[in-house]
Amino acid sequence: NQYKAFDGNGRVNIARKFIDAKITSSVTVLDWLTQRYPESKESRKVSFEELNRYKDDLAGAAKISQILGIEGMVARNYWLILAEIFDKKWKFEGRLIGKTGCPIGATDPINALFNYGYSILESQGWRAINAYGRDPYIGFVHQMASGKYPLVYDLQEPFGWLIDVAIIDALEKGMFTKKD
Repeated sequence: NQYKAFDGNGRVNIARKFIDAKITSSVTVLDWLTQRYPESKESRKVSFEELNRYKDDLAGAAKISQILGIEGMVARNYWLILAEIFDKKWKFEGRLIGKTGCPIGATDPINALFNYGYSILESQGWRAINAYGRDPYIGFVHQMASGKYPLVYDLQEPFGWLIDVAIIDALEKGMFTKKD
């Protein structure tokens, strides 16, 4: 069934659902944060406005490339807003790092925490895929490439917020120091 869905119109519909869940959870996390950090709502007003438009854009997306474009813009705005809330001592500027713009090889403590948290989430995706006998190489949003596991990454999309909230909460409670 996974292969049939990938080859037919099902791929776009399933991809839309993954990204819709990501948008919904991103907005929920940001609403939660703006209750705690109301100044971020004003300082990143444009980013908040764009996030609200993406849900409508997603409903009309007919190609995976359009869905990926929307997902990228959602992530961009989400991380711009998140970067506003962290104490500047952590030197967190977002998830786009270095020349490649990828969050691999964390250059600051907060990105190291996110990378660690997302690796735990990735392992849970692997467990689910193995438990249900799915093919990790056939995803719906993420593209197939050598050494990549698209379905694992797809499964992370709706649940990344759990990692984000856990890290924000831990940092607010002082559970980590910069030395950690």
